[in-house]
Order: sequence, then structure tokens, then C-alpha cells
Amino acid sequence: MRLILDTNVVISGLLWRGPSARLIDLANEQAVTICMNPFLAHGLAEKIDMPNFASRVAAGRLTPEKLCEQYLPLCEKFPALMIARTCRDAHALFQPSHGSAPQLAGRNIANALAMILSAAMMLDWLGEKHGDAAASVAARHIEAAVEHVLQAGQHLTVDRGGSAGTDTAAMAVTAALPGRYWKPAETDYNCVPFC
Repeated sequence: MRLILDTNVVISGLLWRGPSARLIDLANEQAVTICMNPFLAHGLAEKIDMPNFASRVAAGRLTPEKLCEQYLPLCEKFPALMIARTCRDAHALFQPSHGSAPQLAGRNIANALAMILSAAMMLDWLGEKHGDAAASVAARHIEAAVEHVLQAGQHLTVDRGGSAGTDTAAMAVTAALPGRYWKPAETDYNCVPFC
């Protein structure tokens, strides 16, 4: 069985016991396979290193890097398309997997990158399923735009260590897309569009 775990589930499993930890134990026992998108793998240590987890990490006498060294070898890294193929046939579901956060509603502080990458997964699946090369290319552009924003580090939301709001971070991704997908806005997001 293949599992796709949300970053919060992984962190919960690494730092606390309970059902999330049991999923990681099952992967250690090779009873399940954990699939991870490289985008998520890239940010895991950074997320664990956030101040709100510091006391828990210290209590375990580990570092974020050590936790990742223990966890990442259990995962098969798949691009978004391969993860979406777990649904293979005529229907598929694409969504960011995380719990609700009613405390964030209306505050413009949520991270929208998972939702944006879900759109890339959908386009990739549609391109593969229907032989639509344009959809596949659009998916690659979205993934590249998200990667650009993450690497640039200028428009990250609070959960990624930045101060950008949801709207600013999402617009930075939009600005990093090739011009045929968007019309430049008045605001300068300091992003160089990909061609």
C-alpha cells in the first residue's frame, strides 16, 4: 500500500507517538510505502526547525536534520504526477492534504503553495490521461514557479519563516509563471518570470 502523508502528519509522527508514528513504523517494517513529493522533502527539515517545535526536538536529543535522515530513506520520492497516479483510472482527486485551520480564516496568513501544487498535479494527470501536452507543460511551469518562490525566499508565508500574506505569496508564484498565463499586476513581486 502506498501512503501520501501531509507534512504535519510526518512531523507529528516524528516528534510525538500516536497514529502518525504508527504510519512511520509501518514504513520501517516495509508494510507500507510512503510517497513523498520532492517539494515536501525539501522543506521538511526547515519546517521541523521552526521555533514552535524546538523544545520537542531538544527533548528527543535530535536535530531536524537527524530526524529527516531517519525519515526520508523510508520514502519513495515521486513527482506530483506519480503520486496522482495512485488514482490511475477515470477519476482522480487533487487536494492539499492538511487539516482545517479555522484560526487562520480571514487572516491572510495561510500557505497556499500546497493548493497551487495540487493544480499542477491535476494538470499533469489531465495531460497524461488525455494526451494534452499543453496541460503537462503548464504543470511543469507551476511547479517551477513554486520552486522559484521557495528558493528566492522573499515571499514566504509565516509557516515557512517569512512574513508574506497568503495573497502576496500566491501572487509571487503567479508572477514567476510565463507571461502567457497571467497579466502583470501593478505590484512588483521581484520575481523573474520563467520562459
